Amino acid sequence: MIRTKFLLVFFVLVLAFGILGCTGQKCDSKSDENIRFNCYVSEAEKSNNSNICENLPNGSVGYTRDNCYWHLINYQYSDTNCLAYANESKRTHCLSELANRKKDPTICDKMNRPSYLRDGCFQTVAYFTENLSFCNKMENASKRDLCYSGIAEKTRDVAICEKIFGYEDKQWCYVFVARKAKDPSYCNKLDPQYTFGNMSIIDYCLYRVRIS
Repeated sequence: MIRTKFLLVFFVLVLAFGILGCTGQKCDSKSDENIRFNCYVSEAEKSNNSNICENLPNGSVGYTRDNCYWHLINYQYSDTNCLAYANESKRTHCLSELANRKKDPTICDKMNRPSYLRDGCFQTVAYFTENLSFCNKMENASKRDLCYSGIAEKTRDVAICEKIFGYEDKQWCYVFVARKAKDPSYCNKLDPQYTFGNMSIIDYCLYRVRIS
């Protein structure tokens, strides 16, 4: 039984390396760098095997394996391909793009970069899914308020503004929603003591609704 399993694993490995070898010979025979790169990308897509990108030189500029992975992201939508990036900046951008496409905030958690980048990832997914729970995952309170405000304006739901902790952010949330919904009654929720330039925020809100 153990011998059978060993032979099966050995056969799979030999087959995998055989495919990579054949692909390498086929694509390496292309003299033009662009054609050779596209050959590897095409073979990786057809075989659903990102390891084929390893045949390309390391780096993030030009006809490199990182750019091969990026092509596969568009084709396979896989966070595995994102994590294969050697360049951390591209890896982060890739995960953020993928999280947005799949509307999956758990992908944002895979980022190793500072929390503000994860927060930006959560904010983007929250906005496009209109899901407030994704805003709650954000560490920075000010950016979390902006996340709420963005969804409130998009959905024209003034009740969401009540979730905002920051005083000024909450005032502007009411203004944005009132303008978007073209509903002057929302302006009554504003603090009359708060001013914008020479106008009270309520007057400014009513003005924005009137010209919207």
